[in-house]
Amino acid sequence: MKIIQPYKNLKRIYSKSVKPWIIVFIVLAIGGIIASVLQILYTNNYNILFFLLLPAVFSVVWLQRRNTAKRSLSHFSESGLARLNNEIDAVEKTEGFGVTSEALVAVQNQLFALPINDVVWIYPHVTTGQIMFISVVNSYDIVVVDRNKKKYYLKGKLQKTDQAFILNFLQNKLFCVREGVFFGFTEENQNLFFQDFDRMVAVSDGYEML
Repeated sequence: MKIIQPYKNLKRIYSKSVKPWIIVFIVLAIGGIIASVLQILYTNNYNILFFLLLPAVFSVVWLQRRNTAKRSLSHFSESGLARLNNEIDAVEKTEGFGVTSEALVAVQNQLFALPINDVVWIYPHVTTGQIMFISVVNSYDIVVVDRNKKKYYLKGKLQKTDQAFILNFLQNKLFCVREGVFFGFTEENQNLFFQDFDRMVAVSDGYEML
């Protein structure tokens, strides 16, 4: 990713977050191609979707992490990226989440950094799926909403208790520099997001009061 090439710490964190997925994708893709060719040659069965499905899934994860890093880092100037690169390793973190002098960062299994002044709303999110009609929790995420109304779903090795701990940690860190940031998923916050987002941004900036 070109935007982080000059910054060795950012580059290292990003590479660590995506390299395992790329390696698994390549291995599965090669294996899928070989298995598909053998199936066609020896069984005359052209149903090869099964062998290509797994690498496709891993490619989605890789592209998702790449997109999160690229979108969030695009908010920074070159000088801002340089300061972020210098601070990101040393800053205090909880489960990979931390706050530098200028940014909210998440570096566990991903690379995410957003300027503090662009943070509007932070809340927990639970992703669920179904296996044989039984609901199963896939992951506990932290969602960050920026002033452009973009959502970033930040995943890590999180448990339900980690979400509350992380939110409390970030709230304490951000309070001194941006006390208007919204925390938690409530009906009031949800209504503001959908019906009056400009006011939500103004409150987070400290220009208005609820």
